[in-house]
Amino acid sequence: MYYSIKLQFTSNDFFTLFQMLNIIKNKENILKKLNMLNYDIGSNIGFIADQFNEQMDKTVMEAKGEIESFCQNKINAIANASLVEHREEFLKLENPVDIESE
Repeated sequence: MYYSIKLQFTSNDFFTLFQMLNIIKNKENILKKLNMLNYDIGSNIGFIADQFNEQMDKTVMEAKGEIESFCQNKINAIANASLVEHREEFLKLENPVDIESE
């Protein structure tokens, strides 16, 4: 006996079928990329940690230098302001430093 089955698909059915196939394909691609990422991170984690620590050390040293420079500039500004404020008193002192009057 020969059986004949007539299948009727509408364009909406094909669209739904292709969406399902596309989702499966995208899911496989996403899983493949996640596995590759997991492998890359797992095998390189030591290197990444070393690079991170090295960069943090450099950043800390730069920050310390910036803070030191800022503090030194503030000290110089305060000292300069004090010298200007008490200029007359310094001129009256007897010392070997010659301060020219303007």
